[in-house]
Amino acid sequence: MRRLVAIAGAVALAAALVLPASAGTFLSNGWRGKAPVTITLINVSVTDHFLVQGITEAAANWSKASAVEVVVGGRGKNKVYLYESAYGTNFCMACTSLQGSTYTTGASIFFNDTLMTGLDNLGVPGYYKRGIVCHEVGHALGLDHVEDPSIETCMQPGGNYDHPALSDFDHLAALYGG
Repeated sequence: MRRLVAIAGAVALAAALVLPASAGTFLSNGWRGKAPVTITLINVSVTDHFLVQGITEAAANWSKASAVEVVVGGRGKNKVYLYESAYGTNFCMACTSLQGSTYTTGASIFFNDTLMTGLDNLGVPGYYKRGIVCHEVGHALGLDHVEDPSIETCMQPGGNYDHPALSDFDHLAALYGG
C-alpha cells in the first residue's frame, strides 16, 4: 500500500511539474477541422501602420505551425475580423471575441486606437504593437494566456515576443493535431 501511495505521489508531483506550462492554454476547442486548419484574417478597419504590418507578419509567423495556415484576405470559411476604433481608456488595449459553442465558428479582434495612440505618444517601439497583433491572433486560434514567465511565448500578457514561439506551435499541435 505504501508503494502505491508513493507511486501516486510521484505521479502527482510529476504532473504538477509538467502541467502548468500547458494547463489552461486553450480558450476553446478551436476551429473545426484537421490540421492544418486555414484561418482567414479580414481587415475591416485597421489603419495603424504597425498594426497593419503586424497582421501580415502574424499571418506569416503563425503559418509556420504545422497545425494552422493563417492567410490575410480571401474567401476562407474560418474568418477573423479585425477592427480598430477609439474605444476609450476604460477598454482593453486589444481584445478578441470568439463565437461558437463546441467549436469556434467566428472571431473578432478589436484594437483600441485610443490606447494605441497613447503608445505612439510615449514613443513605444512599433514591434510592441506587432506583438499585440500576434497575441490576439493566438487567442483567435484558441490559445489562452500563459502566465509562466519562464515559457517563451507571445501569449503572455504584456510579453516581449512579437512572434509565436515553439511553445505556441506545440499548443496549436495539441489543440488541432499535426
